[in-house]
Amino acid sequence: MALYHCHIDHYRRSEGRSSIGGAAYRRGIKAKCAVTGKHFDFRKKEEVVYSEFVPAFCDKRQHDFASIKNLFEEVERAERRGDATLGKEIECALPNELSKVQQVALTKAFIERIRTEARAENTFFDFSIHAKHENNHVHIVMSERELVATENGYKLANKKRRDWHEKSFVPILRKFWEEETNAALKAANIAQTVDSRTLSAQGILRIPELHEGTSRHIKGGKRKMINQQIREKNAELLQITKPAPLIIPKDDFNLDELRTEATESIGTCSSVQKFNRMDYKYRLAKQHYESFNITGLSYVNFKHPNRVTLFFKDRSKLVDYGNQIAAHGGTDAEAALRIVALAKLKQWQKVTFSGNQNFLQEAMRQAIMNGLEVEAEGDEQQKILLKVQKDLKTAASFATAAVKTITNPAPQTIKKGGLKL
Repeated sequence: MALYHCHIDHYRRSEGRSSIGGAAYRRGIKAKCAVTGKHFDFRKKEEVVYSEFVPAFCDKRQHDFASIKNLFEEVERAERRGDATLGKEIECALPNELSKVQQVALTKAFIERIRTEARAENTFFDFSIHAKHENNHVHIVMSERELVATENGYKLANKKRRDWHEKSFVPILRKFWEEETNAALKAANIAQTVDSRTLSAQGILRIPELHEGTSRHIKGGKRKMINQQIREKNAELLQITKPAPLIIPKDDFNLDELRTEATESIGTCSSVQKFNRMDYKYRLAKQHYESFNITGLSYVNFKHPNRVTLFFKDRSKLVDYGNQIAAHGGTDAEAALRIVALAKLKQWQKVTFSGNQNFLQEAMRQAIMNGLEVEAEGDEQQKILLKVQKDLKTAASFATAAVKTITNPAPQTIKKGGLKL
């Protein structure tokens, strides 16, 4: 399954990072920085499967690694502060469903979007694709100083592009990656998509897990332990906001068209033909209702040609009248689940409910969780709807608070000899 991950950060000198060290890590090579004198050796990093340098538009040179290395050393010379940033780093997860050629094409399309739509045509990029244990991802670094053509060659601009340091630049890059990934999946005939929005923005009440990175290989690693706690919290959330099961038709099944076709056939067939036609339609309809775990089905008949009745093991039933669904028997929760699931199957967008208060609460909650618009009838229903919406917001707040609690635990106070350390 294609997953979305796009993390944007900086190469910070204050964290001991280096432009040459970053290039050596990305490419899995050995390199020495002529500016700092530091040596870097990542030749044991076997997951590097592809590397490429993307020059600035104004740069007409043919680059080998020596000239690439010289560019990054120029970055080291240009940045004199001890807390300087040496470049913007973008790390993205690559869909395993794409081939290596397609992953390279996706990365280059993403870089092209940045160059053309973020006015980054005169900066340069260096990227490498890493693949290990199906963890396909790409590391991209873009210079924050643009390259300027001079009479004697090229030099780095005196000023950085500060607009790339703005927080508003991050969602732009994340959106670019979402759109280019979805375009690549579609071109490869893969029926999957990714979404750059947070789970909360997508209406999904689930705490996002942390990206484990290299810590996934460490037994008892901090991020692994945090993710285990998050999974436990998500299990609690699932019980609070458990949505109705979505019923997916096995083909282009249209219940209303099927009902109309069968009804029209009643007046044009003999008695034997009518029976055979109804038997066929019955079996076809049952095939699509079977995911409801029904024990029986009463389909089109002469007396009620537009009605379908579903029977369940607990002797309850669901009646589909075409533009209305009625539940008889069973618990309020089961009735709400079944009605919302059938409404989703029929591709309804807006629903209204009638019934007792418990049923209304559960039905409205299930409808909202499944993306249906609920319209209240009367002041009493409006009060119930507002309460349901408030409860769902409380659950969302619980999720947000859980994330903060887990990922930012309170500092522990250790006492020794009566003194706080």
